[in-house]
Amino acid sequence: MASLADLPQELVDQIISELRGDTRSLRTCALISPSFLPWSRQRLFSSVRVTASNLHAFGKLIESSPTVASYIHLLDIPKMDFSAILSVSLLTLLPNLTHLVTHCDPVDFRHLSPTETKLLAGAAAHLTSVHVLIDRLWTLPAWAALLNTCPALTNLAVQAEANGWGIWTADDVAPPMPMPTGDSVLRLHSLHISGDCKILSPLGAWLLPQRALAGLQTLVLDVDYLLDDYTAPDKRLPLVRAAQASLCELTLGLDPPMPLSLGSEPNVPPLCVASSFPHLRTLHITDGPDAEISASLAWLATFLEPTAAALGPPTALQRGYGENSILEKLSIDHNMVRRDLFAVPATTWRALEDALLGVGTPNEYAEYADVTAGGVDADDPARCFDVLVLAPPSTWALSSSSSSSSPASTSTAPTTSTYTPLPPTTATTLKSSTPTAYPLLRTLTFTGYQKFSFGALDAFEHFSKTVKERLPRLVGRGILVVRQ
Repeated sequence: MASLADLPQELVDQIISELRGDTRSLRTCALISPSFLPWSRQRLFSSVRVTASNLHAFGKLIESSPTVASYIHLLDIPKMDFSAILSVSLLTLLPNLTHLVTHCDPVDFRHLSPTETKLLAGAAAHLTSVHVLIDRLWTLPAWAALLNTCPALTNLAVQAEANGWGIWTADDVAPPMPMPTGDSVLRLHSLHISGDCKILSPLGAWLLPQRALAGLQTLVLDVDYLLDDYTAPDKRLPLVRAAQASLCELTLGLDPPMPLSLGSEPNVPPLCVASSFPHLRTLHITDGPDAEISASLAWLATFLEPTAAALGPPTALQRGYGENSILEKLSIDHNMVRRDLFAVPATTWRALEDALLGVGTPNEYAEYADVTAGGVDADDPARCFDVLVLAPPSTWALSSSSSSSSPASTSTAPTTSTYTPLPPTTATTLKSSTPTAYPLLRTLTFTGYQKFSFGALDAFEHFSKTVKERLPRLVGRGILVVRQ
């Protein structure tokens, strides 16, 4: 009579794989049959969370069972459990450890002997992903020295959290950062930095000289600014510029908007715009609670299509990329309400659409194609595209108690102005001789309407309607998405 022990190991592995993340069921499977035990253990111990309360038991288990130790790939030390201090000798018993999530001082860096420091470097040599909370800056050079010895490291996340707002001064965030020795250099694929913006200064001093971001594919800069930080030199731009040649996904906070130029620094191209990112596919824009949507949208329009008058001529790196951008997804999470949108000038909305759709002047709206004709230029089909619009920008209507209907008054929209939607019968298909600079763009997503909405049932409906009224051409192209 067949039994569970007769099942092929491939089927046992498949069964256990279906229970991934279900700790209770995996424990039960470990008791069903000896053939299920090693597979269940591999799943149960692939990720281990160590706290001050279970640290002793964890050490005993690892010391008594090398097999279980070999199953551990991710070690999670709660980032706020500062009393959880591991011995270096314990870490050396984890030969397959590749992922580490921890607080800033999990091994008591200050009291390590030279021998322990060397053993720690060997234990961390196979790390590919590290997520660390930095709330005490003196540990940052220790982490830099350790990670410099991890040639396999590709993913780094640093969360900076000062013990009380504003306690980190300029001197605090300027510790001497160690550089790699020998042939071991970092080549990160993903970098995620969040929390206090002051952490950008020492991280840049560590990563930039060794060109650790030269092959970066994902960059997240979700940092917070205090009042005194707004006047300090911006440290985001050097990190972005260092990764722009290879970056595929960029998440950037715009409170405040990041400058697009490094000014007069020598040997540095003056612009950082979308055309400088030949591999960028996804761009996420996030804002803090004090950010202004008007400033963020103006920054975005400039980033997507800079004007020579404002920022100077394009650099050699930018030339050749503009019409061949592979940007696919663009999202704006501003945490806004509808009244924030009313404060955005009409020219800003227009500039954003022009940057994305490649239509820059009102003269380009003069020629229309019939809806049924397809709007394709037989002589050069690649140089035109169809856009369903409510009306050309020259006929966009504004109503305001404080503005007139003259063309001059529509160049900026006062806070109280609202758009007057045009009748659906005016919808036409626009044929433009200017090709879109972003032919692969699939979605422009607006989110974050909930700020100060106080649970109003119709808050999202009004927010969505307001956004769509201001970006009619993107609506017609099926690109615009508004989400809760």
